[in-house]
Amino acid sequence: MSLFTQIRQPEYTGENRCIPCTIVNVALTAIGAIALFFVSVPLAIAFTLVGLGSIWLRGYLVPGTPELTKRYFPDWLLARFDKLPADGSPVDQPDIDTIDDTVPDEADLVDPVETLLSAGVIEPCDDDVCLTASFADRWRAALDELEADRDAQAAAIHSLRGLPSAQSVTLETDQFDRHVASADGDRIARWTSEGALLADLAAHEVLSSSTDMWMDIVPVQRFAILEAFRSFLDRCPVCGGEVAMTEETVKSCCRSWDVIAVVCADCEERFLEVDPDAIEAAAVA
Repeated sequence: MSLFTQIRQPEYTGENRCIPCTIVNVALTAIGAIALFFVSVPLAIAFTLVGLGSIWLRGYLVPGTPELTKRYFPDWLLARFDKLPADGSPVDQPDIDTIDDTVPDEADLVDPVETLLSAGVIEPCDDDVCLTASFADRWRAALDELEADRDAQAAAIHSLRGLPSAQSVTLETDQFDRHVASADGDRIARWTSEGALLADLAAHEVLSSSTDMWMDIVPVQRFAILEAFRSFLDRCPVCGGEVAMTEETVKSCCRSWDVIAVVCADCEERFLEVDPDAIEAAAVA
């Protein structure tokens, strides 16, 4: 292991970098360098290089800055820099990247419940909806087929995105164990767990063969429906363990927030995070 690797802290750098922490530490480095300038110019230059190097490699110069930032910076300010929305709801809810930044017109949206009811995918049960037995069986079968077949997973992503036949999809795992799909060098989707990836792709495979309307649904809503299906998982497609909902506190670079998480009890594979306030609001509505 290189010295660079030993010093670097990926939890505070790269995509995980806390921008407020960086700003504070750069400012402290500048103040320290100015003070040392009147003592020794070489010492001030050395301090600046060490300080900026530490911020680049570790995310901060002063130990404990991330926790101090969370404690003393106002939440509205942290929301400006964090990946979380300003209302504090979970980031990347769920784990797949939005593939189309265009906000669809309301007229282009479908009623997901009515669409899935008419397709025989869900059915009413106990003042709620459940998967039909036939869809649940086909979903489990698709999960088993996709689990160890990387080529089939790439083909399913290609179909899900509706890409031209000439484009090929590659699927890789990055340094944070996220599953990243790319086409022609551009990232087109990302899942933070293998289980979430398999659940979405298997549901897509079955839905696309269940109703002709599936691929006519706008991409943002199509992904939202796939994400919702993860809450119906009864076993983990990765290790076979029991899947259950738990209440957790999740930390980002800048803030902490409470979520209802769908997680495998055996291998801790994570499938979904939901804002408890959103669930309460939906129940009231």
